[in-house]
Amino acid sequence: MSAIIPSSCRYPAAIKSGAKGYSICRIPASQNSYQGGKLSSMYKRDRVLVGDRYYARVTK
Repeated sequence: MSAIIPSSCRYPAAIKSGAKGYSICRIPASQNSYQGGKLSSMYKRDRVLVGDRYYARVTK
């Protein structure tokens, strides 16, 4: 069985949680890498460049 190595994530919160306006959580490194890959794929697929604004709709 492999060990789960926690990873920290930081992201701007819609509702600021603290003086600095971000939330911190611990997640397994494998999940963090997987989601990072999904996000990178979206940037490439939709040609989102540094500085581009885009709208993200979150659904259940």
